[in-house]
Amino acid sequence: MDKSYKHVILLLSSILLASPFGFCQKLEVEKRIKKGEFPKKALQYLEEEFEIAGKIKWYKEMSGAEKSFEAKFTCDGKQHSVEFYEDGQLMDVEIEIPYHVIPVASRKRMEAQWNKDLKKSRVRRVQKQQSDLGLRYEIIVRGKKKKNSELYEYLFESDGQFVKSLLIVGRSDDLNLY
Repeated sequence: MDKSYKHVILLLSSILLASPFGFCQKLEVEKRIKKGEFPKKALQYLEEEFEIAGKIKWYKEMSGAEKSFEAKFTCDGKQHSVEFYEDGQLMDVEIEIPYHVIPVASRKRMEAQWNKDLKKSRVRRVQKQQSDLGLRYEIIVRGKKKKNSELYEYLFESDGQFVKSLLIVGRSDDLNLY
């Protein structure tokens, strides 16, 4: 059996065995692919919308039953992650930003949410996410619910209104930040 399939089976098994209280789980497996495997419509969008000087990392992503394609690159000195549906339609554009650039009122609402959920917490990564739903913030927080420190993905509207949170399942190297 192919190593990557064994890895997926192992991660799926961990979902069945794990049972966090109050959080849905996020199982996301990213597999590096070649540019030629990326949807042509998505490639055209990237060429038209971004001036990418450096290397682009190409991924096929599996999250539960959903499959998508993702391009990760640096543009204007900022890390970008652009995700597409299987047919090449744009899903969202995520740009890594410093936490402090989020308006204070929004940050306070966000912090209140994860402080309610977790005993201890620390922001690991912040991305502004632009999609058909408008501007949102995706924030990865390392925190403790009981004894163990784990990674959680929080999604908030631009005003800090809570949308959802997910426990990130799997080893840290399964989540290719950039």
